[in-house]
Amino acid sequence: AYYANYNSGKLSLSLNMMEPRGRELALQLATWADVVTENYTPGVMERWGLGYQDLQAINPAIVMYSTSMLGRGGPMEQQPGFGPVLSSLAGLTHITGWPDRDPVNPYGAYTDFIGPRFAVASILAALDYQRRTGKGLHLDMSQLETSLHFTAPFILDCSVNGREQGRRGNSDPG
Repeated sequence: AYYANYNSGKLSLSLNMMEPRGRELALQLATWADVVTENYTPGVMERWGLGYQDLQAINPAIVMYSTSMLGRGGPMEQQPGFGPVLSSLAGLTHITGWPDRDPVNPYGAYTDFIGPRFAVASILAALDYQRRTGKGLHLDMSQLETSLHFTAPFILDCSVNGREQGRRGNSDPG
């Protein structure tokens, strides 16, 4: 339902990436695309022959936007993502619900609603760079890091004022 609601009126295409023809069609699309976005555990696109180096070889100006739960290069990069788990990792569960009850996840995979705002700004900046230089870029976003920006006021309040907000109360110093 989310997909249909947020993407009404858009054209789409489904490819079976386990079939050679699916990968071939994806490469054909990448020859003229300005931007390729992907939301897999790091390494999946490379295993399909669709990593940034592969795409840049056929389209040097391509912008690739990769997003995963914990980003690329860290010790946990292979951890697959699941929105409600990520909401908990980001601390969103701690600041929702009632002080005297068990934690409650925010509605839906809340991190999926936060990340795209960062994506749009990053992709627009990359497209500006592409327009000015003729070169592409590979952008990598950790969904956890973008979600932490949302909880920054709570983290700052706890760090500076010693208050812990959320389920333990709004101004309890301990």
